Amino acid sequence: MNLSKYEPYESKSYHHQTGQDPNSRRLVDAELYDPLNRYREWAINAGFALIDVNFPNHIATTEDIDELNMDKDYENAKRIAERNELAIYLWENYIELNDSTAIYFMGVGSPAKEIVHILNNRETFFQRITAIILFLDSSTPILPSISDQNSYYLSKWYKLNSLVFVSADHSTWAAADSGGGIKKPSKRFGGVRRSEIEGG
Repeated sequence: MNLSKYEPYESKSYHHQTGQDPNSRRLVDAELYDPLNRYREWAINAGFALIDVNFPNHIATTEDIDELNMDKDYENAKRIAERNELAIYLWENYIELNDSTAIYFMGVGSPAKEIVHILNNRETFFQRITAIILFLDSSTPILPSISDQNSYYLSKWYKLNSLVFVSADHSTWAAADSGGGIKKPSKRFGGVRRSEIEGG
């Protein structure tokens, strides 16, 4: 795969036309490298339909100017509620209405929680899903899990139909790293695997 198209590019003709120094960099001329592009390109080339959703960490509003000292816990709870609402909306209005027989979910980082949120809150979700693949780094402190009020069967389904790759330096592995042995994660956390890569 040629990754050069994702790197900042420099058009000599553009610089020649504008008279700008060809060694200078302008943000408007740059493209951000996104390692997930490989997965998106693979999915499209393999004939999958694709919905790519980016959950922002913060949505700035005019209220933010007046609430600079807003309680961080409140702000975090509000952000999670908004992201969960968006996830449910996308499921009910786009994905669930589709007649596809093979639906895969992939979540990277904290948005993986929104996928598990749908699983916990929509009874028919797991019946339509083929697999869930999640990638969690050390900045996602708590692994998303099936809630206690849901059935044993749902936890079992999640364990069998998910791959949850967790960063090698995640706190989940602390007991194993300190010589305490590897405690097998509960089914409610899905098919947890320790990644060989540290990050986050």
